Amino acid sequence: MRGPMFHNRIHEIEDLRRFVASRHPELVVVYGRRGVGKSALVREALGGHSALIYQATSRALPQQMEDMTAALRAFAPDLVLPGVLPDVPAFLDAVAHLARKQQDEPVILVIDELPYLAEADPSLPTVMQRWWDEIRREGIRKLKVFLLGSMVSWMEKQTLSEHGPLHNRRTGQLLLDPLGYREAALFYPWYSPEERVSAYAIWGGMPSYLEEIDPDSGLWDNVVETILRPTARLAEEPAWLRHTDLRSDMVYSSILRAIASGKRRPGDIARAVGKGSANDVTYYLSRLMEGGMIRRSVPIQDEPGGPSGQSLYMLSDYYVAFWYRYVDRLRHLLVLRRLEEALGIIKADFNSYLSGMAFEEVARQFIRTLLPGKLPPGLRYERVGSWWTSRRDGEERDEIDVVALHNGQAVLLGECKWSNQPMDMRDLGGLRGALVRAARDIKPVDHPWRALFSQSGFRDDLVQLARDPGERILLFTPEEMYAS
Repeated sequence: MRGPMFHNRIHEIEDLRRFVASRHPELVVVYGRRGVGKSALVREALGGHSALIYQATSRALPQQMEDMTAALRAFAPDLVLPGVLPDVPAFLDAVAHLARKQQDEPVILVIDELPYLAEADPSLPTVMQRWWDEIRREGIRKLKVFLLGSMVSWMEKQTLSEHGPLHNRRTGQLLLDPLGYREAALFYPWYSPEERVSAYAIWGGMPSYLEEIDPDSGLWDNVVETILRPTARLAEEPAWLRHTDLRSDMVYSSILRAIASGKRRPGDIARAVGKGSANDVTYYLSRLMEGGMIRRSVPIQDEPGGPSGQSLYMLSDYYVAFWYRYVDRLRHLLVLRRLEEALGIIKADFNSYLSGMAFEEVARQFIRTLLPGKLPPGLRYERVGSWWTSRRDGEERDEIDVVALHNGQAVLLGECKWSNQPMDMRDLGGLRGALVRAARDIKPVDHPWRALFSQSGFRDDLVQLARDPGERILLFTPEEMYAS
């Protein structure tokens, strides 16, 4: 296995380096889900600068103070300390003392997993507020502080919210999202385009998961060795659930498994976990969203974050979706080391899983990231999403996988198909029919572009039709979607 690699995040690194090089004191909040690469990003951004890095843990405050004191001594061995620092204010005052004396290099303090330290000392946000107010009054410009945290909702409430103690104190913030499908593929460039889409559907965009992939093994061998084998790190329940207080209530993991199995509407989720109605799972869904484990999705015609009777719930990470769809329900085989049998079950269902989840998102990401020079002449849009609405029976949905809007009107509509069969004129006709049913919601322009995304290419008659520029048909395979 290779050592950990650092890929992409070019703009984020540039932003953090600007904070380090600035002529002012800086208090920067970096947050995102566990495993997304916050610590690695900050270390990469610091480059050759030395830094005082404290990794907070879920320990009592006296033990944390021992560790904080040790980190301070390692960073500044000439600093005279009488013993273990008694509390966080004493630690922060010592850091400020170092920054006051500094003439050249900045004094950089990184507190990683800040919520753990706050758990041990609930007064921490208020303490940091007062300390930083004093730093700014003194104008200690050589001090650069980075606060990192994986508990997204806590970080937002305590460091970003207008009601939080650190509101208006921070000088910058960065929410680190998982890597997109193109960036994730930098971890497995030796795979074919089809295998890259599959890999994204399995390991998602979290660098800590992607680092497990062995370049000397094929796709499915890596699935066996990194996820299915009971001794593998990723065989365990995803860490972002294990490290929360949600694990004690089985409803949460049951909801995650239901969503991974394709139950996305609140009522369907409720029935899958033995609850009577959607109202019975509202609280659980809210907690899972606060933890960044699931996200609420609304059709593109609805305002983001607004009310919608068409809301669907998705898992925020594909590895977690894969784990709950397959590993969780195949434990009876995996504990007996019947790995090939389990793999056969996964392969038989995998196209359905990939088509209904990852491939559609890959297509939307592809359209979002197309640069103007790569778009057909005159095609412009500001928003990309999907459209759906429930049919009268409530059991089925009409949907269009990809919709791009310009000035509120649909200028591009797309259909995705992950299948061993190439797409044909029937798929184009199905897209036309869906557009007729969706016209009231998404208000298409007179002659919108139609995009088809196919694993296995297209029939000759469809390719011939797409050559006519007047038809406004775009055809994409995984090869085009990964082309630079």
